[in-house]
Amino acid sequence: MLSDKSSAQKTLFAGIAMLFLLLCGMFFIPGLNTSGIPSRLVVHKGTGFMSIADSLYMSGAIRNRWQIV
Repeated sequence: MLSDKSSAQKTLFAGIAMLFLLLCGMFFIPGLNTSGIPSRLVVHKGTGFMSIADSLYMSGAIRNRWQIV
């Protein structure tokens, strides 16, 4: 029973790590960026999420724009 729990935790950790690496690769490796537009994101201290989302949308890196209702 104890080995099943630790095995499940290892599997969960491995899945999260693979997802994180895939997301990082999409931003930093040009071949995985499917937008076709090279994107550079410069984030300064104190930059809000909406400012980051707006800059990504304007550069064409993302196609959906979030709006605060």
